[in-house]
Amino acid sequence: MMLESYKGNRFNIMYYNAAAVYYHASDILQFITNWPNPNRLLSAVSEDLQIPVYKAEIRALGLIDKVVTGPYWRIVEKVDNILDMNQHLLQMKLGLERWTHDATTVLEGEPMFAPEVAPIHKDALYDKLMEETGSVEFDSLTVQALEMLMHSLLIILERQCEEQLPGGKYCDLSDGEKESVSSVPTTNVAGERDFAILDLLVRTKPAATTLCYGTLVMWANNKTKA
Repeated sequence: MMLESYKGNRFNIMYYNAAAVYYHASDILQFITNWPNPNRLLSAVSEDLQIPVYKAEIRALGLIDKVVTGPYWRIVEKVDNILDMNQHLLQMKLGLERWTHDATTVLEGEPMFAPEVAPIHKDALYDKLMEETGSVEFDSLTVQALEMLMHSLLIILERQCEEQLPGGKYCDLSDGEKESVSSVPTTNVAGERDFAILDLLVRTKPAATTLCYGTLVMWANNKTKA
């Protein structure tokens, strides 16, 4: 089973698991078909997977994992300074702008980032997503879904990374200025994990105080003892 729970960080879960659902679509349908007296939820899932528009949208989300969010995350994990992401954010912006107008090249295997920077992870999921469908209509629906998704991602990127894109105050800084932000985390992994621990504590220790929660979260991270 290709589906993942992504414990500790949820950055790419929707896109990755969309690829996994597309990969397992026929298995899911077979399972539901063989299930005696499926309930309304299972029946709805079965019907949805047989609607070309829905399946094309799932495929589009999975392709975004392979060409956008997956490679981007691998870059983020490698950089030492958050401002080293500026050039990659610009590359992402240019790619999203291009694919917003015409995403057909995504189905042709065009990458967003140079292979030496962040190669596409070509696994069984990628092979399934890029597999010839034999349906011009289905491929067209996938391209349309990709273009709408790319446009939404472009809007989010321009809003959230405005100061690191050309014209922003953090776009072109000297080495000394970059050094001043060297301690800024490059990902949200630490925060995601802290909130996961807090969520568990709130459910298992509902009577605890905020100070107690904070102490336990800090201990989990640092393993400090009084």
